[in-house]
Amino acid sequence: MLFDRDKITEGMKVANREMVAAVETESVIVLGPTRAGKSTICCMMSGLYTMCKSNEGMESYISANTGREDLVISAKMESQTTFPAKVETKDGSCKYWDTPGSEDTKGVEQEILNAYYIKRLVDNHRSVKTVLVIALHQLQGDGMKFIKGVAIALEMFDSVPDFMRHLTLVVTGTEKNATANDVRNHLQNKLIQSTNLQHPKINEVKEYCKNVIAGKCEVVVMEKPQFADGQRGKDVPMQPEEYAKFIEDMKAALNRTPPIHNLQRINVVVSPEATEALKACVEQQIKAVAKSFRILIKKVKDFEQGHGLANLTSDEESIVKGLKRLKDFDLFQWLLRFRSKNEQLSLLAKTSDWEPKLVFPKEVMAALGSTSTEIANEIGMIVFFYGILKENEQATLPAKLFEELAEDMKKLEKFYEEQNNNLEALAMQALKAKLCDSAFRHFSEFLENTMSNSAALVTDLNSELVTAAASNDIAGLVRKLQSTEILGAECLGKDEYAKLQGGFKSALTILKTFPDASRIRIDQEFIQTCRTLLQRFCLLSASCQEQASVAYQSFDASRLEKPQVHCFKKSWDDLEAMQNENSQLQKQIEDYKTQLSDLQDTDAHVHLKRIEALKEENQKHMSEVDTARASLEETTKANEGLKFKATNFESLINDQHNQILTFQLLIEEQKTKILELEKQCEEYQQIIATKGKGKKCCTLQ
Repeated sequence: MLFDRDKITEGMKVANREMVAAVETESVIVLGPTRAGKSTICCMMSGLYTMCKSNEGMESYISANTGREDLVISAKMESQTTFPAKVETKDGSCKYWDTPGSEDTKGVEQEILNAYYIKRLVDNHRSVKTVLVIALHQLQGDGMKFIKGVAIALEMFDSVPDFMRHLTLVVTGTEKNATANDVRNHLQNKLIQSTNLQHPKINEVKEYCKNVIAGKCEVVVMEKPQFADGQRGKDVPMQPEEYAKFIEDMKAALNRTPPIHNLQRINVVVSPEATEALKACVEQQIKAVAKSFRILIKKVKDFEQGHGLANLTSDEESIVKGLKRLKDFDLFQWLLRFRSKNEQLSLLAKTSDWEPKLVFPKEVMAALGSTSTEIANEIGMIVFFYGILKENEQATLPAKLFEELAEDMKKLEKFYEEQNNNLEALAMQALKAKLCDSAFRHFSEFLENTMSNSAALVTDLNSELVTAAASNDIAGLVRKLQSTEILGAECLGKDEYAKLQGGFKSALTILKTFPDASRIRIDQEFIQTCRTLLQRFCLLSASCQEQASVAYQSFDASRLEKPQVHCFKKSWDDLEAMQNENSQLQKQIEDYKTQLSDLQDTDAHVHLKRIEALKEENQKHMSEVDTARASLEETTKANEGLKFKATNFESLINDQHNQILTFQLLIEEQKTKILELEKQCEEYQQIIATKGKGKKCCTLQ
């Protein structure tokens, strides 16, 4: 049997939205089959509505015109309540919830939603009292309506210890003067003693009946409405006295009924037909979720390739940005938590406030659109369906879902592996530039500048730095480079030293960003760098030694590098030079002050004074111009106002002229009508005169 998934989905959304606002401390939940009288009892107990009675049909019944679409009482056979309706008493001391009937007459979809509504309703309470309403005619015969109603209530609250004593039984439509004992006797004679009743829960139902008979469960009866002999009517207003006893008995029974506080595991109960339909649909639902997840995976990959992980380069900022992105949001690892069951997949369907938990970074959520909400709805439905079928079957959901997504998960894992590999390659490229290339450049400069520290050079290149590089301790290598005197400020100069140290610091930042820095390998490249520098040193040294050992007659300068001396002493680090430079600057300042003083006594100073006077005069003229401009603007505004008034007057004159023309036309029309009337009068006079002559002729004859 198939059913309308969209109807159930929409109904569940409405329930999740509406029920959140309906959280209560304690209420009375009214349960029972369709047409048992649940809505009538809620209205009657509230005291808010005028109760009416009718007996035009085959049966007499009680109703009320509530004026509410969610609280309708009807004599029709089909169910009227399709969503839980809250009814409060006048003083607000008690709240009754009218629930949809079990075995709903509107189909399997509505039956499933009814069960879901009741579960959500109970979930949103700290405590409840339960009432089972059954009509007398549903209790008679084989009593199957009653048996099913009790069985559903018992299964729904199966996790509540000793639930039977929490369930108050209300029988409606009884004869006049019927009592609770009459109900107990009926249960004893027709149900307890019967051996022909067939139902999977018949033993539990009989146990409940025994509790009712023993007085452990409350019983209340509601008489059918009474009419005078021969009286027939529909919607006849009832006097409160007619149902006062029922209200009194009902309040007393509820006061004696203990509330239920353990509401954590309320079951959803539906008919076998609905269960079969759900079993046939669950597999299709899983495929639908898998399809939505495929869309999710594709959208995330497309977005990351175009935004989050796009255009990465080998600079520190770009590498750190990429690593942070993978750390903050890795969809494969995110999904892996649910596949390995470290987190329940049901968390994607709801949280404590029944909102979807499928949340990613804002920019990703914007790119996903409604996909995450669709997944939350689909998973919510499957979890709900599994909850109806079997409690332990929910654990099979991740396995079934990820079996559908096996290929997509492999592709997603490969995608993130490629992104990590790309970042590792970029990091190695950056470190090579910051460590190998810069070290080679500066050591080469050192070899070109001096050979005086050749021992330090050999020690660094062939021992300290190579040893650090060979251990693949890049952080240790950087610290060695930072402390090497050859790369110090005295040798490189202030600017070059600052740049080099900045590169070292950037390298350490990149290393710290990686969760496993041991994968970043530049040991072979750095060792090769050191060897190349040592080979160059050996060649230069060999040439120098060779030329130093030959006789001066055989000296060949072309065998050596260009002879030149590079001074390593920097002026910024020479205190005496700085003091001399400051002294010279101070002397220049004094000279400028003297020149300025002399200038004040020259004609140039007079010219400067004249220029200042002209500036002041010019400023005065500019002020006058601004004043004139402001006056002109005011005059312009005034002219515009006059023009506006003139335009209005012209418009009025035109309107009046048009009115005059209209009046003239009316006058002409009136004149024409007057002429026509005068002409008609003359014609009538002629007719009258002619008739008068005729009469005279007749008289003469």
